[in-house]
Parts: sequence; structure tokens; C-alpha cells
Amino acid sequence: MKKLIAILLVCTIFLSALPVAFAANANTGMAPQSFKRGSKVILHIDKTLPLIKQSLMDILDEGIAPFTHKNNYFITVWNEAQALYRAEARRIMAATNLSELVTSTPLGLMANDTTFEVYEQLTLLSELDKSEVKKAADLTRLKSELKAELVAEMKEYCIRREFNDFYWDKIITYKDEAFADIAGANTFTKYVKAESRWEYFFEFEPIDAEFADVFEYLEADVLHKEELSDLAALLEDMLLLNLADYANMGYDIEKTGVLLALENYESACEKAEYANKIVKIFNSTLVEIAAEVGVDLSAKRAPATISVRNRMYNKVTNLFYTYDQSNYTDEGWEKIEDIYIAAVRWIATCEYKDEISDKFYKNVAEELKAVKTYTAQLKEYKAECIEDLRSYLGERAYNQVKVKKYVADGTKLINAAKTFEAVDTVYVRYITALEKTVYTFKITVSKVGKGSVTKTGTVKYGANFTVKIVPNAGYRIKSIVVDGKKVKLTNAYTFKNVTKAHTIKVTFG
Repeated sequence: MKKLIAILLVCTIFLSALPVAFAANANTGMAPQSFKRGSKVILHIDKTLPLIKQSLMDILDEGIAPFTHKNNYFITVWNEAQALYRAEARRIMAATNLSELVTSTPLGLMANDTTFEVYEQLTLLSELDKSEVKKAADLTRLKSELKAELVAEMKEYCIRREFNDFYWDKIITYKDEAFADIAGANTFTKYVKAESRWEYFFEFEPIDAEFADVFEYLEADVLHKEELSDLAALLEDMLLLNLADYANMGYDIEKTGVLLALENYESACEKAEYANKIVKIFNSTLVEIAAEVGVDLSAKRAPATISVRNRMYNKVTNLFYTYDQSNYTDEGWEKIEDIYIAAVRWIATCEYKDEISDKFYKNVAEELKAVKTYTAQLKEYKAECIEDLRSYLGERAYNQVKVKKYVADGTKLINAAKTFEAVDTVYVRYITALEKTVYTFKITVSKVGKGSVTKTGTVKYGANFTVKIVPNAGYRIKSIVVDGKKVKLTNAYTFKNVTKAHTIKVTFG
């Protein structure tokens, strides 16, 4: 597809090689030059032209790789693929400056469209093996099939009510240009160019919240109405990410003006009809937030050089290694590691020297220090368990003589426990014992005559006990006497909130 390359955050590089990557940099004084992800290549901030050329040649080699056996392809397809590869290779190797090969982005360098367009064309040409193309006349058939496919896609995808007038006009223009591209495709290379361009046009789906998708999405010329709100939400996530960066740098982001700026951003985006309008709102909000927290975007800032990054990496790593895993629970140590990894990501991705200053280091140190040790967590857990035991004290439902003994014994053993497991063992044992101290009362049930009643039973303090009363056929309930007193006749008598023993006598007649 055209413009396959979405800018990926450089931090993903360090997820797979955290300390190793920096150790290598410290030895060579050089950052990694390129990182592959499928057909995507991100070029790091290092501007070594020969290495960038090699990275782009690797992409080309990947594209031409399927053409290993000449006999698998119609001769024209084979020759066009080889010519396409050689022309782009010559362009890359002949480049004398970076601007001919890469585009600058806020996150580093990204290869420009040309190499990736050639890569994609090679990929599509590789699909035209002899099962697809056996003679020159097959080009006419392919063009006809592509045109029919586009007509079908237009009918299915381009529903008028889903677009505003601005985007609908673009769709109609694209349709005309698509047919012109297909009609003018007199070579297989031109055919795959047309295929690539218009397949991309029909691949729009509501975007998800992946920052990498933002950049590819902004390249889209046509958006559904609902996709505009998706775009606004994605850019709002980027605003929040920027605020998190400011917090890492030591700025105060908890200001009323910041919240107001975000609210204004949302309301303005709701009224925007075009993607470029949303982007303008995003940019202006970015500036407003920076001014609110005290960041001078116009000030010239020193870049975060490799040596600066390495120094901070070593400083944070040395701090991390002062923490002993044996002093923490598994959960606690995971937090320690997460803080360290997040710090390393930040060091790898920040652009400016002041973003990895002493304020950043202080924040990392405070986060690490705030993680509770095994001893601290165990102490808190003990306190919670003891509080549960003590909750039985003073409860009238329980035998307080036994409760006081169990609470005292359980508290002593919990305080003496050295592990969470030992605390759990004591806790379960004494909670079970305390539950058994609950008072129970006997409900004595008797009857006279022909009928059935619930059997005599016991009930816990404060619970209810229902006696069901059913006379035999031809009989009726003559009387119900509870604790020596007659009560209203009923088929079910309930003792509520029992706090003492009771008797009930039922007479049938």
C-alpha cells in the first residue's frame, strides 16, 4: 500500500534490548541506525549517510527477494521488476545528502516515500507469477478486473450519507483519476502502481488508539464522518501524552488552565468537518497547554545527545541496581522494574537535554522509593488481618469470653509470622474459630393433631427461623402458641432476629 510507513515511537526499540542497547552505545559511541518491523524501517536520530543507504538497500533487497527463479515469471514481468530495482538502487547509492533519502520528523528520521513505493511495487509484481500472467495480453485482463473491482468497492464503500460535501467531492475526483490511471497502465509496473494507489484508498476503517496510526491516518485524503471524531480522540491522547512528558520534566500540569484547554479542544473538534481543521485545533491546543505549564516552545533547546542519554541511563541503572529483589514481593518488584523500564524508554525517546535533567532523575528516584518493601507490605497485611479478628470483639452474636482469647492468641501469632503464607495460615485458623463462637439458639417445635410442621432446629444469633405449618386433608389449624402465647393463625410463622431460644406449638383439628 502507498505510504505504508507509520512513525513508530523510538521507545519500542528499547523494549527488546534495554541494557544491552545502551551498553553497545557506550562502547561504540553510536546509536542503533535502523530497526526493522516487517516492511517498516525507522531510522534513528543518527545521521550517518552510508548506514541509511544500507538500510534502504535492505528494504529493496526484501522487495526483490521473491524473484529468485526467472522461470517462474513471464519475461516482461521479470524484466520490469529488475529494472525497477536497479533504478531505485542507483538513486539511493548516488545520493549525496540526507534530504534525498529521508524526511525529518519530531521522532527522528523516516525514509521518504520513494523507496517504499518501489518496495510495494516489487511486492505486487512478485504476485504476478505465471499463475497470473503468461502472456502480454494478460495485462488487459488484469486492468479490466481491477476496474471492475474498483466499481464494486465504490458501491459498497462510498455511501453518500457517510461523507460531508468536501470529502464526497474528493471521492468523485478520485474515482475519475482511478479509471484514468488504469486506462493509462501500458506496463505491468504502471498497473501495480494503479493497484497500489487505489487499494489504499479503500482500506479505511475506524482507527484504534495506537499513536503510530495517527501519522498514517493524517495522510488519508478521505475520512468518514465518524472517523473525524476518532481522529480527534487520538490527537487528544497525544495531548495527554505530552502532558505526561511535561510532568516527567518537572513541570506542574495540575492547573485549571490545562483542563480548560482540553475541554475547549473537545468542543472545537465536535464542530470541525475536516481533518486538517482538527489538526489545526490540536496544534493550537498544544501551544496553549505549553504556555499554561510554563514551557517555552520558541526557546532554543539543546538536543539530547547520545552521551547525555548514556549518562542518564547509567545513572538510572545504577540507582535501579541498588534495589534488591529479595526485599520485595513479586508485585512490588514488578513495579520497580516497570518504573525502570519506563525511565529507560523516556531516555531513549526524548529529544532534548532538559527532558532528562536532574528533575527527571529525582522523579524516578521518588517513584522507586515509594514502592513498598516486602517488610512494609507484610506489616500492612498483618494489620488488616488483625483488624478483621478484632472486628469480632464486642459483637453480641459471639461468645465474648472465647472471642477475646482467640483474638489475643491470633494477634500474637500473626505479629510473629515472617511470611504472607504464615500470616494466612494463622488468619484462616482463627477466623474459622471465631465464627464457631457465634451463639446458637434452639427453636423447639411441637404439634397436636393431623398435620405437618418444620422440625425442631437451631439458629444463629440474629438469624431468622421459619416454621411451615400444613394441616392434613380435612383438617385445619386450630391454634399456634409461641413461647406460651397464642398468635395469629398462619401457614408459616417466622422467628425474626433470633437472640434467645423459642418454642412453638401447633394444634390441628
